[in-house]
Amino acid sequence: MQSVAVVPTAELQALISEAVRNAIFELTDSHGTLAPSKGDKRLTFDEVRVRLRVSRPTLHRLIASGKLPAHKTHERGQWIISERALETYLGGAS
Repeated sequence: MQSVAVVPTAELQALISEAVRNAIFELTDSHGTLAPSKGDKRLTFDEVRVRLRVSRPTLHRLIASGKLPAHKTHERGQWIISERALETYLGGAS
């Protein structure tokens, strides 16, 4: 026989709210941009910098301005850029 834990409603609501906040945080970056989807190839900051032939500060400006959507893996983590976002940027930058 399995036992069942009884959790007070307020505590359950707090746990659910925290789980939702964490999920949203993991799916978006600081600009609210969605992270690359699972089917989308993920590129590192340096891979994109080399492909664009730009300096680190220039790539940081492109990301900060929202011209090139990117997702930070966590607060102090590395930037991840989807290949689709890079292609979209290159198509508009031409």
